[in-house]
Amino acid sequence: MRQAPQMKLLTTRRLNLRSLKLSDAADVSALMTPKVSRWLTNFPTPFSTTDAASRIRRIGEAEAAGRACVFGFERTEDRAFVGWFGVYLNATRSFGVLGYWLGEKYQGAGFMREGAPVALAVAKKRLNIIALQAFIHPDNLPSLALAQSLGLAAVGEKMVYASARDQDELCTHVATP
Repeated sequence: MRQAPQMKLLTTRRLNLRSLKLSDAADVSALMTPKVSRWLTNFPTPFSTTDAASRIRRIGEAEAAGRACVFGFERTEDRAFVGWFGVYLNATRSFGVLGYWLGEKYQGAGFMREGAPVALAVAKKRLNIIALQAFIHPDNLPSLALAQSLGLAAVGEKMVYASARDQDELCTHVATP
């Protein structure tokens, strides 16, 4: 298994943006509550530390293969892990799919608005992509607003398989124009 290169630490006013580490697994597990998972298609609850470590390893493999760029977000004041932001290439490598989340107790503080533009700029350069898309639950208004602030616009609705709940779910399809 190839190791992903460690990304250079990026900082914003309140965040460190860095490579995910296996030591983040316990934090990821603890932060993946039902109120967070309900918006995400592929994070079931419960999401164990073992599940989180496996996910972090797979992301590292995808990064090493040039198929993903994912940043862990940690609060600078106490180095608390608060969530992550990633761009994942689709199978044909023709566009990037956004995936991001914050732990419940960190939502509403502007962390994603602060870190996402920085992480996205690096991911676009690293993965050599221009086109982006995401599939967002239509009731997740903060996520839809974030996508819009990143230059994506709603292009319709689509049924998307949510492995977290083993069912198809209606999502708003957002994409770069």
